[in-house]
Amino acid sequence: LLRAIPDAGLEREVPRRWDTPNPGLPFLQAADGSKLAWYRVGNGTRPALFIHGLIQGPFFTSDFVDSLDENDLYLICPSRPGFGYSEPSSTRENYNQTVIDDCMGLLAHLDISSLPVVVHQGGSSHGFRIAKQLGSACLGLVLVDGGVPVHDEASLQYMNSGSRMMAAATRRSSSFLKMLTRLGLATYRLRG
Repeated sequence: LLRAIPDAGLEREVPRRWDTPNPGLPFLQAADGSKLAWYRVGNGTRPALFIHGLIQGPFFTSDFVDSLDENDLYLICPSRPGFGYSEPSSTRENYNQTVIDDCMGLLAHLDISSLPVVVHQGGSSHGFRIAKQLGSACLGLVLVDGGVPVHDEASLQYMNSGSRMMAAATRRSSSFLKMLTRLGLATYRLRG
């Protein structure tokens, strides 16, 4: 697929680096001893937990951050194990529980007992589990381009083609989803 990219797409200057931003990036040692990277975005006093679906990031526009400040909000944005600057989990077997444990440990470290949870794209399923773990301490759940878990084939017909492909891949073939992600990153790095 990469060889099939038309030459016209290569005429732009290729970015030399494509990295997660790291100015002021704090780290926390997770319960399993790994390093958890997280971001605080905004200068407000009211926190919200933001579980993003990005391999790198999260990324926010300055206008968005200004809106957070105007509304006295800030986001706590942990990167899941193996994403951004967070170290991989010790085992793939307990990955989902590790994500929950990391977030609960981070909230305890920050002395935050209740807050809303905001979930984004591929972070949705993790955000749902974290919200469930928080129970009544979860003050709300906001989906930003989030996914609804697919439990039956009938749900697929209501999705656009991109969402349908990702939902089906997630449910039926995790290795296919991994391949799509790798191809997508390689294409982005090549074409910008």
